Amino acid sequence: KDHVVERIKVHNPTNRGSVKASQKQKMAPIKADQVNVGFTEFCPELDNKYSTYPFAHDRWLNFQETIDGEPTFIEAKTDEGVRKNYVWCKRTPLGPGYCHVLCKVSYVNLYSKLKSQGPPGSCFKPDRAGADLHDTVCRVIYARSRCSKPDDSAAQEQQIDHYVGTKLNPVYGLKA
Repeated sequence: KDHVVERIKVHNPTNRGSVKASQKQKMAPIKADQVNVGFTEFCPELDNKYSTYPFAHDRWLNFQETIDGEPTFIEAKTDEGVRKNYVWCKRTPLGPGYCHVLCKVSYVNLYSKLKSQGPPGSCFKPDRAGADLHDTVCRVIYARSRCSKPDDSAAQEQQIDHYVGTKLNPVYGLKA
């Protein structure tokens, strides 16, 4: 299933308080298979049944729980490489270690890691397709890191709600 996000035109000088339906534009849908390819390329930790895009689970797991007989937190002082179903986290309430992908803190740490790595390519040979895919993966991971439950649809809705009423909200119009 593809997710379609609506984008609102930024400049609305005639009617700052509302946006007409004709002013809304549909963004290209986020293709699930492309996001999952991006996960395997940039976040091999997410190549598992729990975090496939789009995902929808009831709640985030805490550090004392188990899932399928496995703990949700494994203490480790250093990054020992990729572990299936786990993300290496430098900072957690229990100290450094591996958090299950159904723990919210794993996405906070994963987003930080993705942003520090940056997109593929260089100044001399840019990889626009790779950079676009990296950006899409970053957006999905960021939305998951802020969401109240592990659900990509809810994450997108909460992101929109976050911007309502802020100066960044294009509904209020920006001066050109």
